[in-house]
Amino acid sequence: MASNIQIKTDLKDYAPAYNELTVVVREDDNPTRGKPDFKYIFDLYIEGVIGFTRFKVSPSPTNDLGIKSFGNILESYVQSYILKDDTLLTGGFQFMDQGIKRYHIEYGNEYRLTASDAIVQYPSLVVGGNKYIWNASLPYNEWLDLNFNNVKDNWLTTQFSGDVAINNVGYAGVISDTDTNIEYIEVKTYDSLNVLIDTYRIQNLLSTGVTGSKYMSLITGPKNLNNVTFGLVLGSQPIIDSSVAYYTLDVLDGALASVSDLLTFTMKEQCNYPIKRLHFQNKWGAFDTFNFDLVSKPSVNIQKKSYKFNPNRVNASGLLSFDKSDRTNINYHVKSSNQMQLNADWITEGQSAWLEELFTSPEIYLEEFIDDGKGIVNLISVAEIQSNKYDIKTDKVERLFNIDLIITFSNDNYRQRR
Repeated sequence: MASNIQIKTDLKDYAPAYNELTVVVREDDNPTRGKPDFKYIFDLYIEGVIGFTRFKVSPSPTNDLGIKSFGNILESYVQSYILKDDTLLTGGFQFMDQGIKRYHIEYGNEYRLTASDAIVQYPSLVVGGNKYIWNASLPYNEWLDLNFNNVKDNWLTTQFSGDVAINNVGYAGVISDTDTNIEYIEVKTYDSLNVLIDTYRIQNLLSTGVTGSKYMSLITGPKNLNNVTFGLVLGSQPIIDSSVAYYTLDVLDGALASVSDLLTFTMKEQCNYPIKRLHFQNKWGAFDTFNFDLVSKPSVNIQKKSYKFNPNRVNASGLLSFDKSDRTNINYHVKSSNQMQLNADWITEGQSAWLEELFTSPEIYLEEFIDDGKGIVNLISVAEIQSNKYDIKTDKVERLFNIDLIITFSNDNYRQRR
Protein backbone atom coordinates (compact mmCIF):
# COMPACT_ATOMS: atom_id res chain seq x y z
CA MET A 1 0.00 0.00 0.00
CA ALA A 2 1.33 3.46 -0.86
CA SER A 3 1.82 5.72 2.12
CA ASN A 4 1.15 9.37 2.63
CA ILE A 5 2.56 9.43 6.17
CA GLN A 6 4.71 12.49 6.66
CA ILE A 7 7.17 12.99 9.53
CA LYS A 8 6.33 16.50 10.70
CA THR A 9 8.70 16.62 13.68
CA ASP A 10 11.55 14.15 13.60
CA LEU A 11 13.92 13.19 16.37
CA LYS A 12 17.45 14.57 16.23
CA ASP A 13 20.23 12.36 14.94
CA TYR A 14 22.02 12.69 18.32
CA ALA A 15 20.03 13.62 21.40
CA PRO A 16 20.32 13.55 25.21
CA ALA A 17 18.47 10.51 26.49
CA TYR A 18 16.82 12.28 29.42
CA ASN A 19 15.36 15.24 27.56
CA GLU A 20 12.25 15.37 25.40
CA LEU A 21 12.16 12.73 22.63
CA THR A 22 8.87 13.20 20.80
CA VAL A 23 8.03 12.53 17.16
CA VAL A 24 5.02 13.89 15.24
CA VAL A 25 3.60 12.33 12.05
CA ARG A 26 0.52 12.87 9.90
CA GLU A 27 -1.32 10.77 7.36
CA ASP A 28 -2.02 13.20 4.53
CA ASP A 29 -4.47 10.95 2.69
CA ASN A 30 -7.87 12.10 3.98
CA PRO A 31 -9.87 8.95 3.04
CA THR A 32 -7.30 6.76 4.81
CA ARG A 33 -7.19 8.96 7.89
CA GLY A 34 -10.99 8.93 8.04
CA LYS A 35 -11.32 5.14 8.14
CA PRO A 36 -12.95 3.55 11.22
CA ASP A 37 -10.60 2.94 14.16
CA PHE A 38 -7.68 4.58 12.35
CA LYS A 39 -4.47 4.60 14.40
CA TYR A 40 -0.83 5.36 13.75
CA ILE A 41 1.72 2.58 14.28
CA PHE A 42 5.18 3.32 15.66
CA ASP A 43 7.60 0.36 15.67
CA LEU A 44 10.70 1.04 17.74
CA TYR A 45 13.87 -0.90 16.87
CA ILE A 46 16.77 -0.64 19.34
CA GLU A 47 20.27 -1.90 18.67
CA GLY A 48 20.97 -5.10 20.56
CA VAL A 49 17.30 -5.78 21.29
CA ILE A 50 15.64 -8.64 19.40
CA GLY A 51 12.52 -7.63 17.50
CA PHE A 52 10.71 -4.36 18.03
CA THR A 53 8.23 -2.67 20.35
CA ARG A 54 4.97 -1.53 18.77
CA PHE A 55 2.98 1.49 19.86
CA LYS A 56 -0.44 2.49 18.54
CA VAL A 57 -1.55 6.11 18.75
CA SER A 58 -4.96 7.58 17.94
CA PRO A 59 -4.92 10.78 15.88
CA SER A 60 -5.11 14.03 17.79
CA PRO A 61 -8.76 15.19 17.69
CA THR A 62 -7.80 18.74 16.72
CA ASN A 63 -5.35 18.15 13.85
CA ASP A 64 -5.20 14.37 13.20
CA LEU A 65 -1.52 14.26 14.13
CA GLY A 66 0.15 11.17 15.53
CA ILE A 67 2.22 12.26 18.53
CA LYS A 68 4.42 9.82 20.43
CA SER A 69 7.03 10.43 23.14
CA PHE A 70 9.84 7.87 23.40
CA GLY A 71 11.81 9.48 26.23
CA ASN A 72 10.79 7.21 29.12
CA ILE A 73 11.29 4.16 26.91
CA LEU A 74 14.67 4.97 25.39
CA GLU A 75 16.30 6.33 28.54
CA SER A 76 15.99 2.90 30.18
CA TYR A 77 18.47 1.53 27.63
CA VAL A 78 21.40 3.77 28.57
CA GLN A 79 23.54 3.65 31.70
CA SER A 80 26.41 5.63 33.15
CA TYR A 81 29.99 4.43 32.95
CA ILE A 82 33.09 5.10 35.01
CA LEU A 83 36.13 2.85 35.32
CA LYS A 84 36.28 1.72 38.95
CA ASP A 85 39.60 -0.14 38.70
CA ASP A 86 42.28 1.92 36.99
CA THR A 87 44.70 -1.03 36.97
CA LEU A 88 42.60 -2.57 34.18
CA LEU A 89 43.44 0.28 31.81
CA THR A 90 46.78 0.51 30.02
CA GLY A 91 45.58 2.62 27.09
CA GLY A 92 44.00 6.03 26.82
CA PHE A 93 40.53 5.21 25.47
CA GLN A 94 37.50 3.26 26.69
CA PHE A 95 34.14 2.65 25.08
CA MET A 96 31.13 3.96 27.00
CA ASP A 97 28.91 1.72 24.89
CA GLN A 98 26.30 1.27 27.62
CA GLY A 99 25.85 5.03 27.57
CA ILE A 100 24.83 5.33 23.90
CA LYS A 101 22.20 3.52 21.84
CA ARG A 102 21.34 3.43 18.15
CA TYR A 103 17.68 3.08 17.23
CA HIS A 104 15.22 3.78 14.46
CA ILE A 105 11.43 4.03 14.15
CA GLU A 106 9.21 2.60 11.42
CA TYR A 107 5.84 4.26 10.84
CA GLY A 108 2.57 2.78 9.63
CA ASN A 109 -1.12 2.70 10.39
CA GLU A 110 -4.10 0.45 10.96
CA TYR A 111 -7.84 0.82 10.37
CA ARG A 112 -11.04 -0.92 9.27
CA LEU A 113 -12.19 -0.61 5.67
CA THR A 114 -15.75 -0.46 7.00
CA ALA A 115 -17.12 -0.50 10.51
CA SER A 116 -17.88 -4.21 10.24
CA ASP A 117 -14.49 -5.28 8.82
CA ALA A 118 -11.52 -6.56 10.79
CA ILE A 119 -8.68 -4.17 11.55
CA VAL A 120 -5.93 -4.31 8.92
CA GLN A 121 -2.38 -3.20 9.80
CA TYR A 122 0.06 -1.53 7.42
CA PRO A 123 3.35 -1.29 9.32
CA SER A 124 6.67 0.06 8.06
CA LEU A 125 5.17 2.36 5.46
CA VAL A 126 7.93 4.85 6.28
CA VAL A 127 11.28 3.78 7.73
CA GLY A 128 13.02 6.44 9.79
CA GLY A 129 16.78 6.90 9.75
CA ASN A 130 19.22 5.75 12.40
CA LYS A 131 19.24 7.93 15.51
CA TYR A 132 21.41 7.94 18.63
CA ILE A 133 20.74 8.82 22.24
CA TRP A 134 23.45 9.22 24.82
CA ASN A 135 23.48 9.41 28.59
CA ALA A 136 23.00 13.16 28.97
CA SER A 137 20.41 15.34 30.66
CA LEU A 138 20.52 19.06 29.95
CA PRO A 139 18.73 21.92 31.69
CA TYR A 140 15.64 22.90 29.72
CA ASN A 141 16.96 26.14 28.21
CA GLU A 142 20.29 24.54 27.28
CA TRP A 143 18.48 21.65 25.63
CA LEU A 144 16.45 24.08 23.53
CA ASP A 145 19.66 25.71 22.30
CA LEU A 146 21.59 22.47 21.80
CA ASN A 147 23.48 22.19 18.51
CA PHE A 148 25.22 18.84 18.27
CA ASN A 149 27.86 20.34 15.97
CA ASN A 150 29.02 22.43 18.93
CA VAL A 151 29.31 19.34 21.12
CA LYS A 152 30.78 16.62 18.94
CA ASP A 153 34.52 15.84 19.07
CA ASN A 154 34.90 18.10 22.12
CA TRP A 155 35.30 17.29 25.79
CA LEU A 156 31.92 16.65 27.43
CA THR A 157 32.32 19.12 30.25
CA THR A 158 31.68 22.77 31.02
CA GLN A 159 34.87 23.13 33.10
CA PHE A 160 38.11 22.95 31.12
CA SER A 161 40.64 23.38 33.95
CA GLY A 162 41.25 21.97 37.38
CA ASP A 163 43.75 20.84 40.02
CA VAL A 164 45.19 17.33 40.28
CA ALA A 165 47.68 15.43 42.40
CA ILE A 166 50.19 12.91 41.08
CA ASN A 167 48.15 9.90 42.27
CA ASN A 168 44.78 11.17 41.03
CA VAL A 169 42.83 9.36 38.33
CA GLY A 170 40.55 11.21 35.96
CA TYR A 171 38.47 10.75 32.83
CA ALA A 172 36.61 12.94 30.33
CA GLY A 173 33.97 12.00 27.80
CA VAL A 174 33.94 12.69 24.05
CA ILE A 175 31.13 12.03 21.56
CA SER A 176 31.37 12.13 17.77
CA ASP A 177 29.27 11.31 14.72
CA THR A 178 32.56 10.42 12.98
CA ASP A 179 34.37 8.09 15.33
CA THR A 180 37.63 8.23 13.37
CA ASN A 181 37.96 11.86 14.49
CA ILE A 182 38.85 10.63 17.98
CA GLU A 183 42.25 9.25 17.04
CA TYR A 184 44.77 10.65 19.53
CA ILE A 185 45.10 12.25 22.93
CA GLU A 186 47.88 14.82 22.82
CA VAL A 187 49.46 15.74 26.15
CA LYS A 188 51.79 18.70 26.58
CA THR A 189 53.62 19.21 29.85
CA TYR A 190 54.96 22.54 31.14
CA ASP A 191 57.18 23.68 33.99
CA SER A 192 56.49 26.51 36.46
CA LEU A 193 57.95 29.05 33.99
CA ASN A 194 55.43 28.01 31.31
CA VAL A 195 58.16 26.34 29.28
CA LEU A 196 57.13 23.28 27.27
CA ILE A 197 58.79 20.15 28.71
CA ASP A 198 57.54 17.51 26.27
CA THR A 199 54.73 16.41 23.97
CA TYR A 200 53.08 12.98 24.08
CA ARG A 201 50.51 11.26 21.88
CA ILE A 202 48.34 8.30 22.81
CA GLN A 203 46.63 6.60 19.88
CA ASN A 204 43.14 5.16 19.93
CA LEU A 205 43.63 1.49 19.05
CA LEU A 206 40.05 0.45 19.75
CA SER A 207 37.64 -0.69 17.04
CA THR A 208 35.85 1.84 14.86
CA GLY A 209 32.55 1.56 13.06
CA VAL A 210 30.64 0.40 16.14
CA THR A 211 28.25 2.45 18.25
CA GLY A 212 30.54 2.41 21.28
CA SER A 213 33.31 4.08 19.30
CA LYS A 214 31.16 7.21 18.99
CA TYR A 215 31.01 7.79 22.77
CA MET A 216 34.22 7.27 24.70
CA SER A 217 35.93 8.01 27.98
CA LEU A 218 39.48 9.36 27.65
CA ILE A 219 42.03 9.42 30.44
CA THR A 220 43.03 12.77 31.98
CA GLY A 221 44.51 12.02 35.42
CA PRO A 222 48.26 11.83 36.14
CA LYS A 223 48.05 8.28 37.45
CA ASN A 224 46.19 7.14 34.32
CA LEU A 225 48.63 8.89 32.01
CA ASN A 226 51.61 7.34 33.76
CA ASN A 227 50.04 3.86 33.42
CA VAL A 228 49.80 4.00 29.61
CA THR A 229 51.74 1.26 27.86
CA PHE A 230 49.29 0.65 25.00
CA GLY A 231 49.18 3.17 22.18
CA LEU A 232 51.85 5.62 23.38
CA VAL A 233 53.22 6.57 19.96
CA LEU A 234 55.07 9.77 20.89
CA GLY A 235 57.14 10.27 24.03
CA SER A 236 58.02 7.84 26.81
CA GLN A 237 57.01 7.24 30.39
CA PRO A 238 56.65 8.83 32.84
CA ILE A 239 54.44 11.48 31.26
CA ILE A 240 53.87 13.36 34.52
CA ASP A 241 56.77 13.73 36.97
CA SER A 242 57.89 16.18 39.63
CA SER A 243 59.08 18.74 37.05
CA VAL A 244 55.56 19.21 35.63
CA ALA A 245 53.67 22.26 36.92
CA TYR A 246 50.70 21.80 34.60
CA TYR A 247 49.70 19.93 31.47
CA THR A 248 47.15 20.20 28.66
CA LEU A 249 45.16 17.57 26.79
CA ASP A 250 43.80 17.81 23.27
CA VAL A 251 41.87 15.44 21.00
CA LEU A 252 43.41 14.99 17.52
CA ASP A 253 42.03 13.34 14.40
CA GLY A 254 43.94 11.00 12.11
CA ALA A 255 45.63 13.94 10.37
CA LEU A 256 46.91 15.23 13.76
CA ALA A 257 44.53 18.19 13.59
CA SER A 258 42.99 19.39 16.83
CA VAL A 259 39.23 18.78 17.09
CA SER A 260 38.69 19.82 20.72
CA ASP A 261 39.30 22.61 23.16
CA LEU A 262 42.20 22.26 25.59
CA LEU A 263 41.85 20.70 29.01
CA THR A 264 44.36 22.16 31.47
CA PHE A 265 45.32 20.56 34.79
CA THR A 266 47.54 22.18 37.40
CA MET A 267 49.60 19.96 39.68
CA LYS A 268 48.72 20.63 43.31
CA GLU A 269 49.82 18.19 45.97
CA GLN A 270 48.45 18.02 49.50
CA CYS A 271 49.86 20.50 51.99
CA ASN A 272 48.29 20.54 55.43
CA TYR A 273 45.38 18.20 54.73
CA PRO A 274 44.84 15.08 52.63
CA ILE A 275 43.14 15.90 49.33
CA LYS A 276 39.63 14.50 48.94
CA ARG A 277 38.63 14.07 45.28
CA LEU A 278 35.08 13.62 44.05
CA HIS A 279 34.10 12.13 40.69
CA PHE A 280 30.57 13.08 39.67
CA GLN A 281 28.41 12.50 36.63
CA ASN A 282 27.89 15.77 34.80
CA LYS A 283 24.95 16.84 32.65
CA TRP A 284 26.69 15.49 29.53
CA GLY A 285 26.77 11.96 30.94
CA ALA A 286 30.55 11.88 31.50
CA PHE A 287 32.34 12.29 34.85
CA ASP A 288 33.98 15.48 36.11
CA THR A 289 36.26 15.75 39.14
CA PHE A 290 36.91 18.28 41.87
CA ASN A 291 39.54 18.27 44.62
CA PHE A 292 38.73 19.41 48.16
CA ASP A 293 42.06 20.51 49.60
CA LEU A 294 41.16 21.80 53.09
CA VAL A 295 40.28 19.89 56.25
CA SER A 296 37.85 16.98 55.99
CA LYS A 297 35.86 15.70 58.96
CA PRO A 298 34.39 12.20 59.08
CA SER A 299 31.28 11.52 61.12
CA VAL A 300 28.67 8.82 61.65
CA ASN A 301 24.92 9.34 61.42
CA ILE A 302 23.18 6.87 63.77
CA GLN A 303 19.58 5.67 63.86
CA LYS A 304 18.34 3.48 66.75
CA LYS A 305 15.12 1.64 67.49
CA SER A 306 14.50 0.33 71.01
CA TYR A 307 11.91 -1.34 73.16
CA LYS A 308 11.21 -1.49 76.90
CA PHE A 309 11.99 -4.78 78.61
CA ASN A 310 10.91 -5.81 82.10
CA PRO A 311 13.28 -8.48 83.45
CA ASN A 312 12.09 -11.20 85.80
CA ARG A 313 13.29 -9.90 89.16
CA VAL A 314 12.00 -12.78 91.30
CA ASN A 315 14.46 -15.62 91.75
CA ALA A 316 13.71 -19.30 92.44
CA SER A 317 13.63 -18.63 96.18
CA GLY A 318 10.95 -16.01 95.83
CA LEU A 319 13.30 -13.15 96.55
CA LEU A 320 12.99 -9.89 94.63
CA SER A 321 16.39 -8.90 93.28
CA PHE A 322 17.74 -5.91 91.37
CA ASP A 323 21.05 -5.84 89.56
CA LYS A 324 23.06 -3.08 87.91
CA SER A 325 23.45 -5.29 84.83
CA ASP A 326 19.71 -5.55 84.23
CA ARG A 327 18.76 -4.41 80.69
CA THR A 328 15.46 -2.53 80.60
CA ASN A 329 15.93 -0.38 77.47
CA ILE A 330 17.14 -2.52 74.59
CA ASN A 331 18.27 -1.31 71.17
CA TYR A 332 17.03 -3.93 68.73
CA HIS A 333 17.95 -2.10 65.51
CA VAL A 334 21.03 0.11 65.07
CA LYS A 335 21.80 1.50 61.64
CA SER A 336 24.59 3.94 60.84
CA SER A 337 25.85 5.72 57.75
CA ASN A 338 29.27 7.24 57.31
CA GLN A 339 29.46 10.90 56.40
CA MET A 340 32.26 13.32 55.65
CA GLN A 341 32.45 17.09 55.58
CA LEU A 342 34.62 18.35 52.72
CA ASN A 343 36.07 21.83 52.34
CA ALA A 344 37.82 23.49 49.43
CA ASP A 345 39.87 26.64 49.13
CA TRP A 346 38.81 29.66 47.07
CA ILE A 347 37.00 28.90 43.84
CA THR A 348 36.22 31.04 40.81
CA GLU A 349 32.85 32.29 39.65
CA GLY A 350 33.01 29.83 36.76
CA GLN A 351 33.71 26.94 39.11
CA SER A 352 30.83 27.98 41.32
CA ALA A 353 28.40 27.79 38.39
CA TRP A 354 29.86 24.48 37.21
CA LEU A 355 29.67 22.84 40.66
CA GLU A 356 25.90 23.00 40.53
CA GLU A 357 26.34 19.81 38.50
CA LEU A 358 28.03 18.20 41.52
CA PHE A 359 25.15 19.08 43.84
CA THR A 360 22.55 17.81 41.37
CA SER A 361 24.53 14.78 40.17
CA PRO A 362 22.80 11.38 40.50
CA GLU A 363 26.12 9.50 40.75
CA ILE A 364 29.12 10.52 42.87
CA TYR A 365 32.28 8.74 44.03
CA LEU A 366 35.03 9.62 46.50
CA GLU A 367 38.49 8.72 45.26
CA GLU A 368 40.65 6.86 47.76
CA PHE A 369 44.35 6.25 47.12
CA ILE A 370 45.84 3.32 49.04
CA ASP A 371 49.59 3.74 49.42
CA ASP A 372 50.38 0.02 49.83
CA GLY A 373 53.22 -0.20 47.36
CA LYS A 374 50.80 -0.99 44.55
CA GLY A 375 49.18 2.44 44.51
CA ILE A 376 45.61 1.21 44.21
CA VAL A 377 42.82 3.75 43.69
CA ASN A 378 39.34 2.90 44.95
CA LEU A 379 36.15 4.76 44.11
CA ILE A 380 33.77 4.81 47.07
CA SER A 381 30.10 5.30 46.24
CA VAL A 382 28.42 8.41 47.65
CA ALA A 383 24.66 8.31 48.22
CA GLU A 384 24.02 12.03 48.36
CA ILE A 385 25.17 15.49 49.30
CA GLN A 386 23.40 16.78 52.39
CA SER A 387 21.87 19.84 50.80
CA ASN A 388 18.61 20.71 49.07
CA LYS A 389 19.84 24.08 47.90
CA TYR A 390 22.94 25.35 46.13
CA ASP A 391 23.79 29.03 45.90
CA ILE A 392 25.77 30.03 42.83
CA LYS A 393 28.28 32.70 43.90
CA THR A 394 29.45 35.64 41.79
CA ASP A 395 32.49 37.88 42.05
CA LYS A 396 30.35 41.01 41.99
CA VAL A 397 28.31 40.00 45.04
CA GLU A 398 30.43 37.69 47.19
CA ARG A 399 33.94 38.68 45.96
CA LEU A 400 35.75 35.72 47.61
CA PHE A 401 34.09 32.39 48.25
CA ASN A 402 34.89 28.73 48.79
CA ILE A 403 32.82 25.57 48.98
CA ASP A 404 31.99 23.07 51.69
CA LEU A 405 29.56 20.17 51.80
CA ILE A 406 28.69 16.97 53.62
CA ILE A 407 28.54 13.69 51.75
CA THR A 408 26.80 10.52 52.90
CA PHE A 409 28.24 7.24 51.68
CA SER A 410 25.95 4.77 49.96
CA ASN A 411 26.30 1.66 52.08
CA ASP A 412 24.60 1.53 55.48
CA ASN A 413 26.11 -0.28 58.47
CA TYR A 414 24.14 -2.45 60.87
CA ARG A 415 25.03 -3.65 64.36
CA GLN A 416 24.02 -6.92 66.00
CA ARG A 417 20.25 -7.30 66.32
CA ARG A 418 18.52 -8.17 69.58
